[in-house]
Amino acid sequence: GYSGSIAWDTVARAYTGSCPLVACPTGANGVPCVCNGAGFAGTLSWNSSTQSYGGTCSVVTCPSFSSGTPCVCNAGYSSTLVWNNGNQSYTGSCSLVGCPSGAAGAPSCAC
Repeated sequence: GYSGSIAWDTVARAYTGSCPLVACPTGANGVPCVCNGAGFAGTLSWNSSTQSYGGTCSVVTCPSFSSGTPCVCNAGYSSTLVWNNGNQSYTGSCSLVGCPSGAAGAPSCAC
């Protein structure tokens, strides 16, 4: 969305003022702003009266054995987590990776 105001200057025969782009809420981007996925879910709407966005983009809980925004598998775990924009969630899971030969104690392998 855009804020500000413009008016017609009858003397100059031109518009005056400006309509700067409003910054997106945290976790959103684009024009208009939308929750940017990869870890953020929610719905935003533009209110032209207040010239601001309503709604929020919340951090989505990561699948088991993963963390971050966007979520990635923790050390000692492997997979491909994929963000699904349609249902604003991750698909995939993080699986324990076995220790190499001579090591034990996954996920914190040690000799």
